Amino acid sequence: MRSPELRPSERPRTCAGSREPGGLIAALLPKNTALPSIGGTLLDGSSLTSSTGTWSGTSPTYSYQWQLCNSSWASCSNVSGATASVLSLVSADVGSTVRMVVTATNSAGSTSATSEPSGLIAALLPKNTALPSITGLLKIAQLLTAVTGTWTGTAPITYSYQWELCNLLGKGECKPIAGATGSTYVVALLDAGLPLRVTVTVKNAAGSVSTPSKETGLIELLKLAPIAGPSGTTVSISAPGVSAATAVHFGSAETSEVEVKSPTEITAQAPPGSGTVPVTVTVLEGTTAANPADQFSYR
Repeated sequence: MRSPELRPSERPRTCAGSREPGGLIAALLPKNTALPSIGGTLLDGSSLTSSTGTWSGTSPTYSYQWQLCNSSWASCSNVSGATASVLSLVSADVGSTVRMVVTATNSAGSTSATSEPSGLIAALLPKNTALPSITGLLKIAQLLTAVTGTWTGTAPITYSYQWELCNLLGKGECKPIAGATGSTYVVALLDAGLPLRVTVTVKNAAGSVSTPSKETGLIELLKLAPIAGPSGTTVSISAPGVSAATAVHFGSAETSEVEVKSPTEITAQAPPGSGTVPVTVTVLEGTTAANPADQFSYR
C-alpha cells in the first residue's frame, strides 16, 4: 500500500544557502579625522570653548581635558577640574598657552586627539570702577592721604601717585606738584585757598591707566587781621610756614615792612594803595594764589 502523496503546501521547507548563526557585529574604533579646535578671546576673565573635532567610528561619546602649557607650548599639564568643553581663564593663566585633549569612546575602545596649542593668554588692562579720593583736613601743614579707589584687572597691580594743585575755576585745570608722588601729602603754604586732587596710576602686565580724584574743597586761607584800613596799617598774616616769607604783596605793590612774629605769624604794613586787593605771600617755592577771600580793603 503506497503512502499518500503530500500536497506541495504540506511539504517541509528548507532555506537555500542556509548557514550557522554568526558572532556579534563589532563596533568600529573611533578615529580622529580633524583635530579639536579652540575658540574665544585669550584674555584673563574670558572663556574659551573647544570643539570635538571630526571623528569616524561607531557612535562615539566625547570627554574633555584642558591642559595648560608654557609660553613655548611645552610642559603641558592637566588643569584640575577642567573637564568640560568651556574653560574660564583666570589671572594665574596669564602668559601661558592652553590646549584641549578630546577623548572619543565607544564599545570598541577610546582614542584621544589633541588640539593645536593656543596663543599666549593676555592680562586684562586695569579699569577704574570707583574714583580715587582724598582724606584728611584741608589745612596747611596737615597730612592728606590718597585712597586708590576700586580697580579691576589682572593681578599683580601696582599703584603710583601724583598730587596736583588746581585753580579756582573748578574746570579740572590742575598742575603737578613737584616731588609730591607718595600716597600721602602735607599741605603746603602755597596751596592756601586752592583745591587739590591726586591722580592714581595703576599698572600691570597689560599696561597702565591713570585716573584723577575729584578736586577737594579749598585749602584754608591765610588769616588776615585787620582786613581793612588806610595805607600803613599793620596787618597780621597767619598760617603754618608763613615765617619763611621773602615778600608780601598787597595787590601788585610789595610792602617793605615785614616782621616775623612766630613760625606761624608775620606782620606787614599796607603800602600805599586803594580799593580792595588780594594779599599774597612769597616763599622760596613760589607765591600763594590771589584769592578773593584773602583781601585787604583800603579806606
